[in-house]
Amino acid sequence: MYHMKQAIFIVILIGLVSTSCKKDSTGIDENGRDTLRGIFGNISLYNQYGDEVGDFSGVSVRAYCVDTLANDSLGNVQVYDTLIETTTNERGRWALYHAPRGNYSFLFLKEGYGSYAEYSFWYDTVSADSLKPITLAQTPPATVYFDSVVYNQGLLNFTRTITFTQQYVQDYPVVTWYFFDTIPSVSVSQHIFGYMSGASFGNVQNFHNHTIQFYADNLRLYGFHEQDSVYVRIGLDNYVYSRYQDSTGVLVYPNVENLSEPLSFYLDSFYDE
Repeated sequence: MYHMKQAIFIVILIGLVSTSCKKDSTGIDENGRDTLRGIFGNISLYNQYGDEVGDFSGVSVRAYCVDTLANDSLGNVQVYDTLIETTTNERGRWALYHAPRGNYSFLFLKEGYGSYAEYSFWYDTVSADSLKPITLAQTPPATVYFDSVVYNQGLLNFTRTITFTQQYVQDYPVVTWYFFDTIPSVSVSQHIFGYMSGASFGNVQNFHNHTIQFYADNLRLYGFHEQDSVYVRIGLDNYVYSRYQDSTGVLVYPNVENLSEPLSFYLDSFYDE
């Protein structure tokens, strides 16, 4: 009986190892590709004007796989890890054929474009799986000046001026982000709340001056309180924007650069009554 239990344990352990972060060679076609299992995805590319480019190839896909198999004879946890890399084809498709089992972190990179990352993606090798479609874009050629912020009776008025810095065949769009915090060092990576106000269109030597209104009561939902000093900065993003959470949960805005100077207002009351 002891030998039988020992044999069963060995078989189970071998099965675990065969599906860990070490590639197996079963169920593959004549080209060495697993037709039933793997991780697949699709990436689209957009230029600085928000237009889709014609060729989606050359995006680097880096997949870092970690799997915990068992404990060794001393009780230490055995962790196996693997880095798998591939690139997209001209249609933006990528594939990790016969991918190993494990918990994945993905990083997507292409020179001249903002990055994208995906964390804590579990793949068990039972069947094929895929990531959601991903967009990489270039930083738009425009700058923003934060003219003023006025708070009155629960209503915020933000005035900003966008200057478009490149000539294009037609007016091109950018979107505007407002980042809020209770400290003057508010930024893309340090903020309590980020608000996207929509698209503005322009061209070289053109500017777009606009005032938006924002109800301060929205800030209460994100932990702001009456009598807070609130600091705001503005950043511009590609019309086809994306954002993601890094491994620590911080939101990353890969195409937002050159933020405005911060302005502030005193949140004396939410004026509920």
